[in-house]
Amino acid sequence: MAGVVEAELSTHYTEISQRLRNGNGHAKPDTPIDLRPPRRKPAPVPSLQAQITALEERMMAAEERIGFLMYCPKGILHKLLDVICANEGVSRIAIESQRRDHRAVIPRQLFCYLAITYTKKTLKQIGFVIGNRDHTTVMHGRDKIEGMILELPELAEKVAWYKERIALLTKDSNC
Repeated sequence: MAGVVEAELSTHYTEISQRLRNGNGHAKPDTPIDLRPPRRKPAPVPSLQAQITALEERMMAAEERIGFLMYCPKGILHKLLDVICANEGVSRIAIESQRRDHRAVIPRQLFCYLAITYTKKTLKQIGFVIGNRDHTTVMHGRDKIEGMILELPELAEKVAWYKERIALLTKDSNC
């Protein structure tokens, strides 16, 4: 791109210097000089069909990112996350953030376990709700909680309590 601009300016400079001089190398005294760089051609305007196609592609991408919310009014995952945040004493921002401290990680992993086990949502949808995390992160959270349930009976009781809440949340919807 820079080479093209340099070539255009070089050509423009040559044209100006030729206009300034006669054939014998002397300057013409009354020749008007245009020192402005040459105008670029405007970018072609895409056709109406191309604009419509681009808009449809953007709409489809947006629907894919938030499509699961269209089937549940607020989204079962968001409701579940709100319940976990309220009961664990953690803000939603902390769970969605990149923090790795124990206070945010355990509720996040608990959410992953409950969402996979008791909802019909995909790993991608679950990861999207907790800060756009990868599906493998969601699977790791599930596996961690499954291991901890076997070791900690109080966690098993907590999961049973959350299971009851999920049953109440999903009672009216097909989530």
